[in-house]
Amino acid sequence: GVGAVSPIFASYDTREEKPYIYFYDLLGAQFEIKTHTATGSGSPVIRGILEYEDLWGSQPLSERDFTEASRLAIRLLQTAGQFDSATGQARPDENLYPVIASITEKGYRFVPEDELGELFQASTKRN
Repeated sequence: GVGAVSPIFASYDTREEKPYIYFYDLLGAQFEIKTHTATGSGSPVIRGILEYEDLWGSQPLSERDFTEASRLAIRLLQTAGQFDSATGQARPDENLYPVIASITEKGYRFVPEDELGELFQASTKRN
């Protein structure tokens, strides 16, 4: 079959001191998103949970710190992988984890691989 990609572009405008998230649909139309988005075959599951968390969670998504946001992202990817084989899941036994990065006024930072394992383990435990 033929696949398609719906990219997400995140940036930080240092002049306006504010982050931006853009979503592109399959035809290339650009949409500015205020707090969160998800794409891909597992995204319907993720989007619903993100909306719930933003409205009814412990605090709005935009107010969560990097660790909280990363833990939620890991949990959502693991959940989506249960329902959608194309989403895939982390495989800690093989040190395969999702790529996680932050974009702030300080720049772009990937979470190093050694930190990903610890973050994954902390994220997949019950509170």
